[in-house]
Amino acid sequence: MEKLVVSGHAIGESNYHIILTPAYRRDVFRVVLLQELTIAYVAMKLKQLKVQLLAFDFGPDHLHLFVSNVRHVSEVELIRQIKGY
Repeated sequence: MEKLVVSGHAIGESNYHIILTPAYRRDVFRVVLLQELTIAYVAMKLKQLKVQLLAFDFGPDHLHLFVSNVRHVSEVELIRQIKGY
């Protein structure tokens, strides 16, 4: 039996698949160093927001994030914080 995630006001999971693209969908993620730096910064920000990064992947012009435990920040604020960081 799976253990449910319990918080002060809800029981269950909050998982999101987020796709982020750079301006004009430039293919900047072909550079491996840029991928490594980007995911390092995103992971740091998600840790500050108490959001768990479950998986990530890069396309040449976008980033996929699969996150969980989005309870301490709204979905819109989560995206704003990641993109602003």
